[in-house]
Amino acid sequence: MNYDSQNDGLVSLLDLANSLGIVGQRKTVTQKDFPPIRWIKLKDLYIDTKYQRLLNEKMIKDANSFDTSLFSPLRCYIRPDGKIAIADGQHEGCIAAIYTNNPEEMELQVQIFEHEEDATVDECVEIEATWFKAVNINRTAVSQVAQLRTDIAAGVKEALQIQDVLFELGVHVEKIGDPDGLAVKGYAKLIESENTYGLVETKEAIKYYHKLLTSTKSGNKWRVKSGKSITLQGAMIGGLAAVINLRNSLSKGTEKRAGLDNFIESQLITRDNTPKELMNKTAGNTQAILIARRFIDVCKTSINFGLIEGATIGEETLAKYGLGDPSTVTKNNEDSE
Repeated sequence: MNYDSQNDGLVSLLDLANSLGIVGQRKTVTQKDFPPIRWIKLKDLYIDTKYQRLLNEKMIKDANSFDTSLFSPLRCYIRPDGKIAIADGQHEGCIAAIYTNNPEEMELQVQIFEHEEDATVDECVEIEATWFKAVNINRTAVSQVAQLRTDIAAGVKEALQIQDVLFELGVHVEKIGDPDGLAVKGYAKLIESENTYGLVETKEAIKYYHKLLTSTKSGNKWRVKSGKSITLQGAMIGGLAAVINLRNSLSKGTEKRAGLDNFIESQLITRDNTPKELMNKTAGNTQAILIARRFIDVCKTSINFGLIEGATIGEETLAKYGLGDPSTVTKNNEDSE
């Protein structure tokens, strides 16, 4: 045998665990304490309707095939009527159903949990959601969107409210929200926009953003090529919401308000800057402010060159409405310490 056991790098699991020095309450566990593993046909498995809204279709599409060597048993609950509901493993189940030739007769390994015989539908859903939450919060490197999926499935109030906000905005983030709405990449920045500038301003920013991406005006650098799907950037939504919030804060009939109104309506921004240029090197806590300030700088240039009518907006006004120069604010704070 060529295998060198002395240099295989393996250590006893018990030795490793004991070396951690962690003391916990112990209990005796035997095989009978584990949920049994059974082979169940795909056609006999069910998914709760809420998961249809939470599935990550991109993950399923990117799988390309069903690899049995990567498969982990699904965790399922048997409902009182005998139906087997998948509590964890919906994506693996879908991948198996899509990328195999015999999904109707194919069987998968399933770890089985059972509900009480007299449990109601609501009680079953609550138990499964609570279990699902407990399993998923212990997984490492969970993205914010993945955590949102978990919290929605578990019925967490705040997560359900965010889902409602996404519906109201007419958008979805990886199919969470309005599945028929516009796709948004950058969930954290989108929610930051709604929290900072409000639902109305953020919704108007989304509408305006989409208008710029689909406008047929000549010289439009923003227009998405025909046949290509439209995905809005959360950071850009935040920047445009900041601009709209500023516009709405300025008194109607003033030259400053008129100048910003005329620039927004003219769509001149699509001729001078691409979204990528507006967002370049803006990442961070002040990203929306930086994007908004670049937008307003282009507006100022357009006014100075006589392309539109109105008055430019100065630093004092920008600072008054929360769009002061972040670098100046940071320096002032440092000086005062």
